[in-house]
Amino acid sequence: MRERALREGAERNLQQKGDEFNQIFGRWKQTAQELSDLHMQQNAVYTVTDERLRELATTLRSGIRNFAMGFFSGSPGSVDRIPSRSGGGDDYFRQYMAPIEGHEKYLLSDRRCSSIIQAFLWRVLDRQVFDCYHWAGEAADSAKQLSSRLKTHGQPEERGQPRDPDAERNLQMWNASMARFLLEAIDAGEVSKDRQATEAKLRGVLTQIVTAIQPFCRAPQDELKYLEEDLWHVLESAVALDKEISKQMARIERVFEVENSSTRSKGAPTFDSSWMELESGQEPVTSQRRIGLVVAPAIVKFGKSNGEDPAVRTLLVPMEVSIEPMPESRSERSRGS
Repeated sequence: MRERALREGAERNLQQKGDEFNQIFGRWKQTAQELSDLHMQQNAVYTVTDERLRELATTLRSGIRNFAMGFFSGSPGSVDRIPSRSGGGDDYFRQYMAPIEGHEKYLLSDRRCSSIIQAFLWRVLDRQVFDCYHWAGEAADSAKQLSSRLKTHGQPEERGQPRDPDAERNLQMWNASMARFLLEAIDAGEVSKDRQATEAKLRGVLTQIVTAIQPFCRAPQDELKYLEEDLWHVLESAVALDKEISKQMARIERVFEVENSSTRSKGAPTFDSSWMELESGQEPVTSQRRIGLVVAPAIVKFGKSNGEDPAVRTLLVPMEVSIEPMPESRSERSRGS
């Protein structure tokens, strides 16, 4: 009887301690959440409105379109095949465009060359400008390395699985805080805003792009001198957009992949007006049409501007797509005539 009473007393004491622990833990979680919310509010100084992001993204898209239309519209002249330059511009182009079916035919097309050039430029910017902190002066490389390492935390082990919301929120909070600290340090003179080093890297990207696309330029010879200058303005516009994206508590992504019900069932992605727009000059569709080319990605914000609800998606700029059939090569047109 005495042992039973002792055991029951110990169990009641354990239950009481457990209840006390749960209360303390609950208060701790509430306090941590309040501190986190306060920290986010303090870091939200640089929050940029969706309208401002749309404006910058649209300006960049227009700049890319105007550049491509100005230098890559019209007859390809004597160019009738893809130049073979192992290790040169051709390899650089294929590095980004190989997944796109028939990209060689687009390059040699009278009407569609400018479309593939736009698609190519967006993919280069996605890898070599966005998330690279070119705006951060001498701190660019360090910021990029730190951000890249932190991105590996909280990522799902299996591809296609959802991200961990807390890890996503913490990552975005850290990125926004780092951008704020960098900007404050640059303003205070603690970090050099001299972009000589990072500008040299950007010039390297410029040189690679020019080497890859100049053989397909349709502009008159006396206008080629403006090609690098106009392309440099495009790169600077992309850096300006990246700077604003870096300040965001919400994750901003460029979405190139097309996913809809037809993609899963038939393997043929089709036009969806809810988050896509047709390439300039193409007629509106009255029925679903197969997408031939993603000319420019959709710009999508994941989460609210304060970093909450990372599963919420906001379409900032729709994806620009072409539904025209793949252009025919000269030999195909000759056989058909």
